[in-house]
Amino acid sequence: MAYALYVLARNGSAPVGDLRYIADTKIDELQTATAKAEIAAALAMLGDQVRAEKAFGIALGALPKHPEVQIGRTDYGSILRDAAVVVTLAAEGNAGKPILVSATSRIDAARNLVTHTSTQEDAWLVLAARALAKQNASLQTVSLDVGDQGLKGPYYADYREAT
Repeated sequence: MAYALYVLARNGSAPVGDLRYIADTKIDELQTATAKAEIAAALAMLGDQVRAEKAFGIALGALPKHPEVQIGRTDYGSILRDAAVVVTLAAEGNAGKPILVSATSRIDAARNLVTHTSTQEDAWLVLAARALAKQNASLQTVSLDVGDQGLKGPYYADYREAT
């Protein structure tokens, strides 16, 4: 249900009253941090930043500060995936810096538990990095020398396996 409301919000046709009701009374009943972040992101897209910020805080609170390895979740998710989703959606929803910093530290803690990552985890980690880079694009604090060229800001490159 949370994902469906998120998709509807992305398309500008989410039922605002339903979203607000869930955020105000039912968000604690949602099972994952991902679902809570999807409600928060939908609210942010619809311009309800106050409720969105509160919901992002609740999604962050659903992520353990000191995660343990989980096996066999019914939604095929993981703490790492959930943390990356929260960072992605919070960055895209212009959540406050404290939420982003805390959620990013939860990614780090969860990533340190695993040797290999799933495709879902990989995809959401890339989306989280991209969302944070977009949010911080105006800072331009990184300076690099790449080849003969000096660059400011994020550096992106494609690397392909040698054939």
